[in-house]
Amino acid sequence: MTQIGENVRDFDGLDGDEKDICVFLASCGGQFASRAEIARRAGGRRRFEEDPQWVSHALSRLTENGTLESNSSGHYCLRSRPQNGTKPGQPGSEAWNCAGKNILLVDFDGDWRAVAAAFFQEAGGNVVTANYAIDAIVQTSEIRLDLAILDLNRDLESGMELLKFLEVHQPGVRVIQYTRQNQDDDTAMIMRDLCHVQYVRKGHLEALRRAAQTAFQE
Repeated sequence: MTQIGENVRDFDGLDGDEKDICVFLASCGGQFASRAEIARRAGGRRRFEEDPQWVSHALSRLTENGTLESNSSGHYCLRSRPQNGTKPGQPGSEAWNCAGKNILLVDFDGDWRAVAAAFFQEAGGNVVTANYAIDAIVQTSEIRLDLAILDLNRDLESGMELLKFLEVHQPGVRVIQYTRQNQDDDTAMIMRDLCHVQYVRKGHLEALRRAAQTAFQE
C-alpha cells in the first residue's frame, strides 16, 4: 500500500482538478513532484496528452491557499499539517485517535483507499485494506473488527457476501458505507439488519472522521 505519511488531509471544498492533484501528491509520501509529473500522473495519460498544462491554474490556487508548498526547483508537495492536528484555515479542529481499533477498508479506488487507510493509521488504527469484498472476507476471517468502511459499488455481488459475513461473523461491528453506492433491495435489507450503520460521502475525510468517532463511542 502507498505510504502517505503526514500529508493526509480533508479535500473538502476543492474542485475536481485540485482534488486529483492533492490525491496524487498525498500518494508521494511528502516528496516534492515536478509540474510535469503532476500533470502526467494526477490526470492520467489522456488528460495529459490533451492538455499538458492543465495543472497550471490549479497549482497556483492550491499554493495561494496554503494547501501546497513549492521548493526552489518549482516542485510541489502537500503542506504538512500543524502538529496539534488542526488544519490550515480551521483552527480548533479536534485531534482524534483510534488506537488499537481494527478497521477494514474495502475500496476499488486505490488512491482514495491509500489516503483513507493512512488517515486511520496516523490516528493509531490497525487497518486492513482490500480491493474487493471477497478479498476482505479472507483477510478478516480471524480478526475481530471494530469498524468496516465499505465501497461496494463496483463489486455488489461479492459485496452481498461480505455483508452476510459481517452479519454472522462480526456481530456488532460498526459499518460506514459510502452514500454514492447503488443498493438493491437485498443489500438494503442486510444493511438494515446490520446495526450501527452510518453513511458518508466519499472523498471527505472530516466526515469519515466524525462517523468513525461516533462508531467508536457507541
